[in-house]
Amino acid sequence: IQGDTNGNVFVDASSMLTIDPGVVVRFESETQLESLEGSAITAIGTPGAPILFTSDSSTPASGDWWAVSVRYSPASEFSHCVFEYATYGLSLQHSDPPISYCTMRHNLTDGITCAESEPTITNCSIVDNGRGIKVIGPDVSPVINYCDIYDNFEYSLWVGYYETLPVVTINAENNWWGTDIEEEIGWWIYIHSSGEGFVEVDYDPWLHETPINDTVTWGRVKALYAD
Repeated sequence: IQGDTNGNVFVDASSMLTIDPGVVVRFESETQLESLEGSAITAIGTPGAPILFTSDSSTPASGDWWAVSVRYSPASEFSHCVFEYATYGLSLQHSDPPISYCTMRHNLTDGITCAESEPTITNCSIVDNGRGIKVIGPDVSPVINYCDIYDNFEYSLWVGYYETLPVVTINAENNWWGTDIEEEIGWWIYIHSSGEGFVEVDYDPWLHETPINDTVTWGRVKALYAD
């Protein structure tokens, strides 16, 4: 592991950084933790001892720090982690780590960025970010199942830059989007296709209640009694 004069921390190539359950990682302004090509970050917490990535500010706000950045990493993994008050939360580039039981909240731009990456994202709470999940292609199709994805400022799922391939389908089934009305779910999913490419998001079936055991809202109570 090495650092620079700006306070960023890098995981050396061919190395693995393991973060233990219950650890709190605090970031100063505009800093990040980044895995260099061929390295890995494994952060596997537990339900009773999650791993927290957060701002070092006494009055934290969205965008206080940059991101946990995973680049060209073949072996990273994140489970029972919280990413909060960053600009990009968890940012992936050419990396497909499994992401489970994680919380992305209060992040300025994205909760999770998948740049030419197709992770499997399950049982996560992705709430109160600029965009919940951003997917940038071409030819990537992450799997997003059994998550809470709602109340994000711009979109809950933003997908784009599929210029070359004819059809790409993203499996986003069995998620709770904050509503069980199909039209309203569609409002929060943005798809940008250009050139000859075409991308679709398969979000049917969707859940009628949250799969995550967290704060109960009036919308969720109503969803419990949906037909």
